Amino acid sequence: MDSNNPMYHFPMKRIGFIATLGLFLSVLVAPNSTAADNDLPVLVGGSVSPSSIAPGGTINVSFQITDDVGCCTWAAFWVYDAAGKNVGSANASRTSGTATNGTYSTTLGINSSLKSGTFTVKAQATDLAERYTHLVPLGSFSIVSDTDLPILVGGSVSPSSISQGGNINVSFQITDDVGCCTWAAFWVYDAAGKNVGSANASRTSGTATNGTYTSTYAIDSRLGAGTYSVKAQATDLAERYTHLVPLGSFSVTSPTPTPTPTPTPTPTVSRTPTPTPTPTPTVSRTPTPTPTPTPTPTVTTTSSDFDALPKNFGGMIRENSKFVLANSPYTVNRSIEIPKGVEVVIEPGVKITSSIDVLFKVNGNLNVAGTAEDKIHFNGSPKAFFSNSGSDATGSIDVNFAVFNGGGALMPATGGAGYAPFNLRNSEIYNIADYTYIWYPEKPVTIEGNYFKNSAGFSIGFRARSSGAKHVQVLNNLFDGASNSGYWVQVWASYGSKLEVSGNSFVNGPYNALQIKKGNYDGAFMSAVGNFWGTTDLSKISAMVTDSDDSIDYKSKIEISNPLTQADPRTPTIRSIGTPTPTPTPTVSRTPTPTPRKTTVVAPAVEDETAEEIEPTEEDIFANISASLNASTKKYTLKVTSNLEQESIVIRATKKGKKALVFTTSTNANGVKNFVTTRNLKGYSVAVIFENETLSKFTIK
Repeated sequence: MDSNNPMYHFPMKRIGFIATLGLFLSVLVAPNSTAADNDLPVLVGGSVSPSSIAPGGTINVSFQITDDVGCCTWAAFWVYDAAGKNVGSANASRTSGTATNGTYSTTLGINSSLKSGTFTVKAQATDLAERYTHLVPLGSFSIVSDTDLPILVGGSVSPSSISQGGNINVSFQITDDVGCCTWAAFWVYDAAGKNVGSANASRTSGTATNGTYTSTYAIDSRLGAGTYSVKAQATDLAERYTHLVPLGSFSVTSPTPTPTPTPTPTPTVSRTPTPTPTPTPTVSRTPTPTPTPTPTPTVTTTSSDFDALPKNFGGMIRENSKFVLANSPYTVNRSIEIPKGVEVVIEPGVKITSSIDVLFKVNGNLNVAGTAEDKIHFNGSPKAFFSNSGSDATGSIDVNFAVFNGGGALMPATGGAGYAPFNLRNSEIYNIADYTYIWYPEKPVTIEGNYFKNSAGFSIGFRARSSGAKHVQVLNNLFDGASNSGYWVQVWASYGSKLEVSGNSFVNGPYNALQIKKGNYDGAFMSAVGNFWGTTDLSKISAMVTDSDDSIDYKSKIEISNPLTQADPRTPTIRSIGTPTPTPTPTVSRTPTPTPRKTTVVAPAVEDETAEEIEPTEEDIFANISASLNASTKKYTLKVTSNLEQESIVIRATKKGKKALVFTTSTNANGVKNFVTTRNLKGYSVAVIFENETLSKFTIK
């Protein structure tokens, strides 16, 4: 194109004019898309609750926003300390209302590192045109360090007697130094200690620091006649638990059948008879006898109605059944399966021996109902005593007054879901090799009043966020020496709460007693307030727990305040526990054909009246252990010398943060045993154990 040609000059100028005009008009038109939204959104106000929380507690935030066109692209709030420093924030979402007038809310878990003080919450949002509200204060809350447990003072249960399906009224008082309660509840137990009902209670009078909690509860009409006890518990705002406190008891009576009334005979209307000298007598019908009323059957059966299981039993149990003392001891060579809806009871004094993979597979209900006088004994070496894999919340495993000696785990990790609760009370656990796994139970779980020695601990995870009744407690147990699993209690999840470990005694230490599971388990919390450690020195107690103070690989800190100066009187002591005599595993063999033997006549001994009478002295049992390292083979040789001739012994090696190593062996005729291991034992504490007693112990340097 020739720019000097006049015929091209006008069109170029025209094009430039049109372009300039278009740009000008675009500037004028651009604001039209948002011209309708001329007003800022308005954050009207809001609220923060509760007004006081414990460290690590949760606040609820709510606020209202109005806008002429629509809101919001985002809405959020921030938490500020007294110095104005931002210490937390969260987004909020609309939970009610409309885009022009809506309510936005959310919850925020406050960082547990914030221990005390008053904190302010402010919120802000932007509307659809990205216009901001002001940063508006919503309110404040306080963090109060709560160091004391709440106390359930006592309560009552009324009436003392009800008919089947009747109501009971439960009332109890709770005091706390800061405030209570995040939840309060009670449980109903039958005579065997099995939980048969529960309900929440609410505060009906008093204050958060001294209140009365009540509830009316309808007893399941299927419960048979008998006496039932009620126990209550609660957690304060710091998620600290009261003890599980007995409130009282009540009786359920069977209803007296109401007899069917005898029908009144309908009178016969007749004409007036013509009088005759001899009136004809009226023949009356024989009245129909009153039938004896049939009593209404009770749905719930008692163990007396259960079928007795034979001496050598295994496999599926399809009807309510029981292990009876008359058939004890039982030898089980095949897993016992309890399907949903079936209940199995083990009577006091029963002994069960087994060395299979899983002794009881429970989807129904298993009640191990021993007594203090007649405990139930489990012997042998099964890989697991119980499994709840595949169960739902209707199932249960309740163990009371039992003795376990040897074997894998009480209840192992299975890799599958199992929601039936496992409760263990008043029992003795010896020589259990693997840890017991508690996986998200749907009902409360209590490990209480037990004695543990030379055994593995518990690895626990639970959700209390949706229901306070799903908590797990480890209360008033005696843990004697180090655990085979490297810990006695470990927590890997406690969503919405904390694992409570309280009133326990940890003796014959030091060792690693409690720990947060290592790794990305940021929802795991443990309260170990009020335990007996043999010392009140918190630095020494801290050395017996593994938590965020030890490494950033552990995501929370275990609370260990208020150590006891002496053991809780409700906790077993070593003196109160007798050393069990292991029941030997019977050898199952064919009955041999009898071989005729010569009869041997033993002549009676004739006492030599001139012989000197000498009283023997009892030699104490002793054993010593030593270790040496072969640097070239990197093998350790352990040598035991003792006065135990051809006896079974256990060599147990423990080290903080590591699983215990257990070697089971026997001495020779001279009481000596040498053996070699490739395991690196440097830093391990090695002990010789005979019949559950530690005879010698030293640390390999």
